[in-house]
Amino acid sequence: MKKSDGNLTPLCSTGLGEISAIAFHPIDHTLWVWADGKGLFTIDNLDTCEKTEIFSYDGEVEALVWDNEGKKLLASLEGMSSLYQYDAGNVSQVCDTLPAGVEALDILPTGELLFASHKASDTSIHAFNTETCSIDASIKLPISTPYSDIEGIAWPCLSP
Repeated sequence: MKKSDGNLTPLCSTGLGEISAIAFHPIDHTLWVWADGKGLFTIDNLDTCEKTEIFSYDGEVEALVWDNEGKKLLASLEGMSSLYQYDAGNVSQVCDTLPAGVEALDILPTGELLFASHKASDTSIHAFNTETCSIDASIKLPISTPYSDIEGIAWPCLSP
């Protein structure tokens, strides 16, 4: 969907069923998507939804994010405490200490991951260091809301 005059309008249908995670590549701006039960794809044309399968996998991914250099695509799997990366055609585990239920990921300019957890008891976001595989900081968002399930995070990119 794209924003035009304040309304969201459909662009195209991927034909992939449920898309549970998306990430734009930071260098070439291609859209990468995870289709539950199908795997990882790129959407090559946003007008027609032409797609390329990167690899198939029948599991579910909750969140995707590229590192700042566009070399590693990081993923959290549903209900698992592992962080995985896709790098030059290979998938590997980065850490096994990510809290289970991570549902929203973004990356800071420092390379730390921002994340939120599924059905958390508050609206906290956390900074996760992928080098040490540990949480560096947690902040409860200063908002009043009846909701406690952050589904996505976007860190603003500011041009110099």
